[in-house]
Amino acid sequence: PEDWVKMQKFDSGQYEAQRRRVYPYDLNKLEDPADTYEEEITPVRCHVFVQSDYEVSLLEKPLEKKPQERYLRLIAQGMQKVNADPNYVENEIMGCPYVEMRTQEEWLTFSHVSNKKNVPKISMDKYQRICQKASPDDCYFILRNHVIQLHHHDPENPSAKWIRSNGHGNPDISFLVHTIVVDPDVPYAGSEEGMTDLHYRWAENHMVDFCQQAQIEAFKIYRLKGGGGNVKDTPPVTTIAATSITCEQKKPGQRR
Repeated sequence: PEDWVKMQKFDSGQYEAQRRRVYPYDLNKLEDPADTYEEEITPVRCHVFVQSDYEVSLLEKPLEKKPQERYLRLIAQGMQKVNADPNYVENEIMGCPYVEMRTQEEWLTFSHVSNKKNVPKISMDKYQRICQKASPDDCYFILRNHVIQLHHHDPENPSAKWIRSNGHGNPDISFLVHTIVVDPDVPYAGSEEGMTDLHYRWAENHMVDFCQQAQIEAFKIYRLKGGGGNVKDTPPVTTIAATSITCEQKKPGQRR
């Protein structure tokens, strides 16, 4: 199906796409949980994404970690729309520990390479030539009006492979990120023309998180001539390092 092909492209590199057979059942009719029950129903083919075997050592560690608040809220909203028990939604979904969402003032940004105040400007043509000549270990992508380069990373890292597959040599991926990672606090833009300052800043915050979780260093190294996106660049603000080397966190009310 077309949607499955699109999802495969979105998750290329980070997850492996597989087809599986599942056995749907009616819990009210299931009296005997024995395996023979599978013989009485027709299996359904489904498409799934599974974690790649990039880091086998992960299997030896606890796989559980706190979910993102954004993710739980999406689940809760979906259940509320189908009139699920409000108490169940509140206690079993939103009641579990989670990683709280940042406020807009806390959103993260990539820092400039070598902590430079400004970075050189280049054209889109030059950016694409750089990507065409890049070695397999080099990876670049565009967010809004900046070219960002991955530093000191493993090219086989699933997150790095995703960035290379979807961003390397391509135009701005802000709308793509906004499309595939839904945030209930950010209105859906609908198209690249509908992207606003809010959408661009949110997309950058998400990509900083994405790189941090994969332990990938990334910096802004160029600014595109003519700008990227359809809105003006964010005014300069004073920033502090959110991690030692990968990104910056904006502090409201201060200037560089």
